[in-house]
Amino acid sequence: LTDRFREKYLIGALETVIYGTPGLLYSITDEKLGLCAVVGINKAFSGVVNIPSYAKIGNKLYKVDEISDNAFLNNTSIYGLRLGVGLYRIGCHAFSGCKSLSALYASNAPKIIDDYAFKNCENLKNAIIGYRATELALGKKLFEDSPIDSLYIGGKITYLSEPSRETSPFCESKSLRTIVITDVEKEMYAFEFYNCRGLR
Repeated sequence: LTDRFREKYLIGALETVIYGTPGLLYSITDEKLGLCAVVGINKAFSGVVNIPSYAKIGNKLYKVDEISDNAFLNNTSIYGLRLGVGLYRIGCHAFSGCKSLSALYASNAPKIIDDYAFKNCENLKNAIIGYRATELALGKKLFEDSPIDSLYIGGKITYLSEPSRETSPFCESKSLRTIVITDVEKEMYAFEFYNCRGLR
């Protein structure tokens, strides 16, 4: 296989093949382990962002392990987001202020989604996060000031902070009307959906 093919596609099982959006910016986070992070995207980009599982930097293939804090902060040209297999973390405020982002499909969910990751995404109404085998560690007020209406969480939820009115990812979400949590989740925490008045 050619280097050009390797750069464009992840070589592996079919379920892990994903095309990385041209113009993504990367930073090497661990040379020894071959890890890198997505830190942003070319300003000329507009459309759906595909985060790949691997990225070629120079002549070496690195595993994309993280989307850094503030990576896409206030980027109004992103309309959708798809995540590759193996992503470990979405950083704080990674997509805050992405006002054109309308849907989040993260069936290949990371292990950690950090504080305010999708804050003030004024068109984000639907989110699918994780599948049944996933364990998700969630940060504070993930969707604060975003009009999230429908939410599917496929895995077991844990929290980066002790759940409270101030730290729960979902509490006081005025727009949330429908939430589906699979039977993997056996426990509900205090204040988990506090003051979500639209829930049916």
